[in-house]
Amino acid sequence: MRKIAILCLLLVGALPALAGSYRPDEIPNVQRMDRRRYVSNPDGILSAGAVARIDSLCASLRERGLAQVAVVAVDDIAGGDAFSFAVELFRSWGVGSAESDNGLGILLVKELREIRFVTGGGLEGILPDALCKRIQLNYMLPAFREGDYSAGMVAGVEAAAAVLEGGEADLSGDGGELPAWMIFVIVVGFIVGPLGLVLAVYYARHRCPKCHKFTLRQDSQRVLSVTHNYRLVEYTYVCPNCGAVVKRQARNLRDDNFGGGAGGGTIIGGGFGYAIKTAISQGAKRGLFSNEAGMGSTPHAHALANVDCPHDQGVVAMIGVFIDTFVVLTLNALVIISTLYTADGPLASGYVGDVTGVLGKANLAQTAFGVVFGESAGNMFVAVCLFFFAFSTVLSWNMFGKINTIYLFGKKSTVVYTVIALVFIFLGTVSSSDLVWELTDLFNNLMVIPNVIALFALTKMVLTDAKKRVAPLQKE
Repeated sequence: MRKIAILCLLLVGALPALAGSYRPDEIPNVQRMDRRRYVSNPDGILSAGAVARIDSLCASLRERGLAQVAVVAVDDIAGGDAFSFAVELFRSWGVGSAESDNGLGILLVKELREIRFVTGGGLEGILPDALCKRIQLNYMLPAFREGDYSAGMVAGVEAAAAVLEGGEADLSGDGGELPAWMIFVIVVGFIVGPLGLVLAVYYARHRCPKCHKFTLRQDSQRVLSVTHNYRLVEYTYVCPNCGAVVKRQARNLRDDNFGGGAGGGTIIGGGFGYAIKTAISQGAKRGLFSNEAGMGSTPHAHALANVDCPHDQGVVAMIGVFIDTFVVLTLNALVIISTLYTADGPLASGYVGDVTGVLGKANLAQTAFGVVFGESAGNMFVAVCLFFFAFSTVLSWNMFGKINTIYLFGKKSTVVYTVIALVFIFLGTVSSSDLVWELTDLFNNLMVIPNVIALFALTKMVLTDAKKRVAPLQKE
């Protein structure tokens, strides 16, 4: 009897380890046993009171046709990928009605310390991923960290139910997020500060000392002297309002030296060297502007896609980058090179002299089309294209901004965001094109910095997921 008792104790002690690693088809579907039950809790992670409370909330949501909810809490799962596991599990259970696709699945994996929300297409507008994340951060994770999984799960389901019922969950708590004052400081420091600096420099450069209007335009430039490292350049500005002529000098770093030593010599002429520098600089800026994957804006659109695995949508995003970067930009570059740099083209002698005052940052393509089709037809064609490009950009970026604003400050903040966006759209239409492009380059660079940091931080996760997707294909 003593041996049997010891064996029973060992088996009881081993039950959690044996029962913890589940496959999707091994999770008990409590709905099939009792339609009044919505919580699958095979390892007893949630208390009986928590299960009863969640069952009551889910029953109420289902009776009113708002959502069909399924909650699962287990010790561990096979494979270790909680998201893919949750998608496969709740899809096999058929959570959500076929007509409205209003299913909501919540999976808690204790050993992985992960909580996952999976929503059907009918709930994505009500419970987007950003809102689900905030519910997890504010309501569930604080209790989970204390080991109280019952309280955390009840609080999370109650918050989700409040949103589904048409209300708004209180997401003002920190929940691991940045406080509002810190977000304000970041916005001021990284946006308002550089914006003010660019505006100050721009208007100081274009202010006429005679009539005090911001109407100065560069007319010409000439090199006064050359040293080993610098050029002293004199710029001539003319005010079309009062006719004043202003001359300013600037010391520019030389860019045509081979090597850095005293014996270094010039490898290419100054004109061609400046042309190459300008082409690379402007090409990088415009390429960054066109390829929004590098700035982190298009991931907002891809994140809204309803796919089984994020890797699949990532492949689609990569195709977009290829078409934009390698196809469209290459064709654009070939159009400019084959027209502007030909024997009779305006850039045949390099980007120097009077041509710098004729060709600005934004009209290279316009000039290229004008060389072939005539100035009038070329200008009209590019203008029509820019109208549709600009209109689609305004719509898409407005959506991206609203998504982030809702995530940071809640739904009520969209009114303030819309007003600010409309003000900037209006200012863009009445400002000079040079200023608009300078501000565009500034904000694009500010977007690239956090996006690049995030890309490096998520590299391991992406590679792991890619290997999982590729491994079955290699076996075939």
